[in-house]
Amino acid sequence: MHRILNLGLACLMLLSFGATVNSSEAKDGKDCSGKQCAGGNKKHCAQEKQMQSQPYIVKFNQTGGFAATFKGVELNTAKLSCADACSLVETIKKSGILKESTVKKTNPQAADVFYYDIVVQEKNRTHHVTFDDTTVPDSYRPLVEFLRTRATDIKPPQAN
Repeated sequence: MHRILNLGLACLMLLSFGATVNSSEAKDGKDCSGKQCAGGNKKHCAQEKQMQSQPYIVKFNQTGGFAATFKGVELNTAKLSCADACSLVETIKKSGILKESTVKKTNPQAADVFYYDIVVQEKNRTHHVTFDDTTVPDSYRPLVEFLRTRATDIKPPQAN
C-alpha cells in the first residue's frame, strides 16, 4: 500500500515540476533514469530507478466488434515517459490483475463485442486475463481504456 501511495505522490510531484508526457525527458532536460529527476527529489529518483530495473511489460489485444477489428499494443514501463509509466503502474495495481494468474471470462452468446486480452509481466510472474465488453470487471475498465487509447491496428492472426 505504501508503495502505491509513494508512486502516486512521485507522479504528482513529477507532473507538478513539468514532466513531459510523450518523451522520457523531464523539464530539466535530464532523463528519468534516476540520475537527476525533476525537482531533484531523491525519493522520486529511487522510484524511477525501481521502474527502470523492474519494469512491467504489458501486452494488449482488442479484437472483434461489428467491423472485426484487430488492435494491439505492447508497453514497457522502462521505455515510457515518467508520467505514462507512473500512470500505467498505478492503473495496473488498481485493476487487480496482479492478483490473478490466468482468467478467461467471455460470454459465448455475446455478438459484435470487443474481446480484450491483457498480459502483464512483472519480475518472474505473468498475469493473463481475457474479457469481452459484457464481462470486463469494473476494476479493469480504466486499464482497458488506458491500453485502448494506445493500441494501433495490427494484422489479424493467420488461420492454420
